[in-house]
Amino acid sequence: MRKQPILVEAYRFLSNNFKHTPRTADFNVLILGVKNTVYLQEEETKYELHEGEILILEAGKQHVGYAVSPGTVVYYWIHFKGSFPEEMKHFRLQDPYHIHMLFQYLFDVHANPKYSEKKTESILFQLFFEELSAQVSTIPFTRNLLVNRVIDWIHTHHHEQVSVKFIANVFGYNELYLSRIFKQQVGKGLKEYYIRDKLDYINGLLLSTGKTLSEIAVATGFSNYKSFLDFYDYNQHYRPSEMRKTLIQTNSRLF
Repeated sequence: MRKQPILVEAYRFLSNNFKHTPRTADFNVLILGVKNTVYLQEEETKYELHEGEILILEAGKQHVGYAVSPGTVVYYWIHFKGSFPEEMKHFRLQDPYHIHMLFQYLFDVHANPKYSEKKTESILFQLFFEELSAQVSTIPFTRNLLVNRVIDWIHTHHHEQVSVKFIANVFGYNELYLSRIFKQQVGKGLKEYYIRDKLDYINGLLLSTGKTLSEIAVATGFSNYKSFLDFYDYNQHYRPSEMRKTLIQTNSRLF
């Protein structure tokens, strides 16, 4: 029987031009990529942790950064005791926003001294871990070169509003074929992934910049403000102004 995971500590990490120093932890370290890419090596195995991905470094194994992450790096990390499913070692979240919110609630409780009995913290951590388990794809994380190239292209073209057909044409493939390969490798369709990535980027601008909604619409490739609002309302089920208020209020509790 797998031992129930137990939270030890939880923090939010932010740094510039970051490279992790060598360390061997006494506990498992769960890391959630929030901004930029982190380059980590656990013993002989190298990992690239991208935004919206989970990586668990195991207790008793040395880990170290093998390359510098240029610019600003943000990630959440949790020390915990207990075992975890092998498929949770390194995977991409199906719903990063939901996990971010759960982590922030968990962090609030963990950092608040009034919760001395830790009962609330324990319940939240179990919910957090159960949600992670629910989001683990049954498809192995290892992705082929084509899918990695498509993901990298999407991450560097937030300023454009494109279709699946357009992306397929960029790489010289039929859109149905590319979508099928993408879903086999990532666990969700190319269109669904593109929309979720676009929403995550928009939410980042809503939270971290003072841009107006019209400016964000232009910065994310929409031809007009109405198209931006329609896209956001339909896929996020919130008005962008409402989401900005919610994100700012939630994020402020971390500092």
